Amino acid sequence: MSSFVHGLATSSATDQRPRAAFVSLAHENDLSALLSSISQLEETFNYRYQYHWIFFSTQPLSEEFRQQTSNATGAVCLYEVISEDKLASPKQPAAFNTLPPAQTGGEHVSGIGRQVQSLDQISRWNSGPFASENRLRYYDWIWRIEPGAQFTHDITFDVFRFMRDHEIAYGFNEALLDKDEIRTHSRPVISFIDKHPDLLHADADLSWLLGCNDGSTAAKIRANEFRRYDRTGSWWTDLISLTMQGSLSRPDYGIADGQQDKNHDGDGDEVGSPAEAFAS
Repeated sequence: MSSFVHGLATSSATDQRPRAAFVSLAHENDLSALLSSISQLEETFNYRYQYHWIFFSTQPLSEEFRQQTSNATGAVCLYEVISEDKLASPKQPAAFNTLPPAQTGGEHVSGIGRQVQSLDQISRWNSGPFASENRLRYYDWIWRIEPGAQFTHDITFDVFRFMRDHEIAYGFNEALLDKDEIRTHSRPVISFIDKHPDLLHADADLSWLLGCNDGSTAAKIRANEFRRYDRTGSWWTDLISLTMQGSLSRPDYGIADGQQDKNHDGDGDEVGSPAEAFAS
């Protein structure tokens, strides 16, 4: 399970409370897993700050879902249904990439109308279009939470404020990417660099990509590559490549991964550094 922190805009007033929120794409059958994630994150972090929760879905969520999620936190909860145009690729109709019930053994998964949403559509929305949702225009920072993500240590500082004040654009859990996956997906990344050298940040760290080490980084997704994935329709299988490519468009200081501090003995219940926060 994963969680990501994104910067949607840069605030000039660093002494003010960050305009930040937690964002989760959820369906009715995610309720139990989502309640666990909310409970843990509230207990370890958000009870101090009361940052808003925003729940996106492909269909209106039930009253029971809304009641249970809103009761799990003292913060404001907002619920939004993703429009068809945000799920469909600009090059493809809204119904593209949907499967008829016959191909799913008669089972219906949450989606638009009676159609089953494909993983490609959801992955595409998670990889970029979510940031253009009208509801998020009021926020500069978001922490994207997948149902079931676990937060087992107290986070004793404001993650949003720290990332804003230190010009960190993106944070992620390093456990999402293993070494084999990085090697497998490095080819399209290097190919993209060769075709678009102008998008490579002068201070980007390429050592991990070229085999000098096995570290992993992630950052915001470049618009040109986003459009290429729209054309090929390979959102689900190439999501890791997309994340890796984004890291090359920012300097090293603009990225925070989830590698835990090597000097941390792991015995405590608190997270005292940004690196440890993303290691949960």
